[in-house]
Amino acid sequence: MKILSALILHAEDTDKNVFKNAVSNFEMEWQWIQDHEEALDLMRNGKFPLLIIDSDLSPEIISLVDKLSETLFPEAATVIMALNDKEFIHFKMHQLMFNWKDAQGDGGIQFFENPAI
Repeated sequence: MKILSALILHAEDTDKNVFKNAVSNFEMEWQWIQDHEEALDLMRNGKFPLLIIDSDLSPEIISLVDKLSETLFPEAATVIMALNDKEFIHFKMHQLMFNWKDAQGDGGIQFFENPAI
């Protein structure tokens, strides 16, 4: 099975250890980035089926990146996450990993995050 690769757009003062500890039991890899334009460029290569946006970024940046990623990369999941809340990260990543594993089967399930569901 493929390992889930996530790109994490984070605020400058984000404690990365909180996220690392919260996902230590999940089979995934991630890359940290602070520049939103660079993040969108990295998403273009298709290596990251998951974009995590730090909720501590400015509302303008969050909105811009969220809208652009949904438009430009509809096949990728985009999640806005409080990267300082270990329990929330673990809960949310558990859901995403479940969806990721389902999407890797041959059942035609797509991997995306839809908060309305």
